[in-house]
Amino acid sequence: MKTSRLWAIFSNLDKKEVRECEKFIRSPFFNQREDVVALYGLMKQHRYLFNDAPSREAAHGRLFPGQPYEDHRLRMAMSLLNRLLEQYLVQKKIFGDELFVQARLAEIFRERNLDKRFQQHIRNCRKRMAGHPYRDAGYHHHTHALENEAYLFASARKRTEPHNLQALNDHLDVAYLARKLRQSCLALAHQAVYHTEYDQGLLPLLLREASKPAYKAVPAIAVYYHCYLALSQPSDGEHFQRFREHLFLHGHLFPPPEARGLYLLAINYCARRINEGQAGFSREALGFYKRGLEKELLFQNGRLSRFTYRNIVTTAIMQEEYEWAEHFIHHYKKHLSPEEQEAAYSLALARLEYERRNYDATLALLQRSDFKDLLLNLGAKTVLLKTFYQLQEAEALHSLLAAMRTFIHRKKIIGYHRENYLNLINSVHKLLRLPPYGREEHEKLRKEIEHLEPVAEKKWLLEQIKALAR
Repeated sequence: MKTSRLWAIFSNLDKKEVRECEKFIRSPFFNQREDVVALYGLMKQHRYLFNDAPSREAAHGRLFPGQPYEDHRLRMAMSLLNRLLEQYLVQKKIFGDELFVQARLAEIFRERNLDKRFQQHIRNCRKRMAGHPYRDAGYHHHTHALENEAYLFASARKRTEPHNLQALNDHLDVAYLARKLRQSCLALAHQAVYHTEYDQGLLPLLLREASKPAYKAVPAIAVYYHCYLALSQPSDGEHFQRFREHLFLHGHLFPPPEARGLYLLAINYCARRINEGQAGFSREALGFYKRGLEKELLFQNGRLSRFTYRNIVTTAIMQEEYEWAEHFIHHYKKHLSPEEQEAAYSLALARLEYERRNYDATLALLQRSDFKDLLLNLGAKTVLLKTFYQLQEAEALHSLLAAMRTFIHRKKIIGYHRENYLNLINSVHKLLRLPPYGREEHEKLRKEIEHLEPVAEKKWLLEQIKALAR
């Protein structure tokens, strides 16, 4: 049963959901089969006692005691329970969206000709909508749905009076335009990473429409309008500044998952400019990281990913905000996944100590952790490489370079990272072979590394060449 669709869903439920789902399954409105209830109880028991799924034989024995094993009967019970779990999750999702529920309730009152209830409900909903905390595309979509019910109700009863068609049109336009712009921003960001072209359809026409003052005054449109222009025209800094202004001013009007996506779009834009040689954008990126941390937008399920943790430390180091970086490393360690915590923490602290030129502390931190994750392992080896170079430990450095090359080939690391670190290894070998006063050789290697893509630690490599030329 462990590989079944049923167990995949059940094992994904948290403790509160397990309790809620049991009440759902025991409700005779949704289920009247005792074997399905018994199967759920068995799965719950095995999950909490054994942290594993029951076998099919054990499940059959619980559901049909004393009867010969029939796979068909068991599969039928599993299928019915799987459907109930799906229904529970759908119900939970629907009732978690208050605006959707209120619009559907208005539809029910209208269809059942409950006129007084409908009119009272519409008045109350309009008050709620006015006080709703968000003004994202979803808000305008649900407002349109609610106003559409008001129009259908009024048009069937008051044919000669003016209706709310203008409000209907306005909210529909805003909802579509905001969603299209958001989707276009996501497509553009994906396109930049994976070099994939997308047909954006009506976007050119919609951009002209979004540039009008009436739409630029709508947060759900303005923030994505300027975001798209910043991403599509990265060299024009004005668009990025407008995007940042709107995000900082109106970010609270978006649900946290969407606000998080906006901050990531901004951070990725900064990363792109940094990679293009615009180091000043590290200050912008750090500003987004700090604000994102302050508003708790960089977490997912209460956790900070090791990649975000690493990138924040990298950005703070680029800005030489060492004290802030040290506070961040210690304070946010507890927000990392337990299995990644110690390795990510040690590597981050090692990188900071390297920048402070505390090389003994750097080596101690790198030696005390087991970097099982491939990218963390390569990150640790890179810091170790730089430390050996600064300490002029030539023998240790050559051994490390050989070990890194073997590690990369043995682990079959994916293309970009493989090429990135192999280019670093080759570049360090060439760096070590440079004669102390060979200006022509120095200049040749500098130009080669400047045009080499991708290569890890390009800035560091160029700094070492410059130092040799002094």
